Amino acid sequence: MSTMNAAAVADPVRGLFLEEMVEEAKAVNLASDIVRLMPRPGGRAPADIYDGMFDGVEHFEQLADGVVTRSMAPIDFSISFPTNYLRSVDPRLQFQVARVLTPMLHPNVARGIVCLGPRFAPGTGLRALVEHLYAIFSGQVFATDHAFDAAARDYFLSHLDDVKALMAKPLWRRKLAGRIRVEQLDATPLTPKSPPASGR
Repeated sequence: MSTMNAAAVADPVRGLFLEEMVEEAKAVNLASDIVRLMPRPGGRAPADIYDGMFDGVEHFEQLADGVVTRSMAPIDFSISFPTNYLRSVDPRLQFQVARVLTPMLHPNVARGIVCLGPRFAPGTGLRALVEHLYAIFSGQVFATDHAFDAAARDYFLSHLDDVKALMAKPLWRRKLAGRIRVEQLDATPLTPKSPPASGR
């Protein structure tokens, strides 16, 4: 228990969840070439805040003069697990978990806060959060009815072809469908076998 932070000790279920997220972060890092998760330096153990970066995910950026451009700049973000994360009934939880530091034009992003949507569930793990953020940042998912940034929603809806054309490297490495078996073949040329001698 010496590695547990005070909140984790007070809530053993939270402590177990946070320990599982440490392992999930390692698994995400091993399974992807485009995302990295790191526990926040100087934070508690087990971590309840992760800093992350997507590399290879095209997104929209609005410049100071209002011009919207496509950008392949790395996307810096953070994921935090508030103390009430596993048991929250607060509908605002969807705004309290993810932040993005990279300037971005997106209907689900305003002032660096990422809206994860009304279907976001307390207790969602790191892998699922990373998948959801990837879908948001790459333009695959965006709010239309209750957008967090209405101007971004209007831009997305009036430029759907541009949204669909956003490029993103695959999040996960492809798994091989089966095992590959490699055998070393003998370099000796094959010679036809002689038929067995008959006993006649």
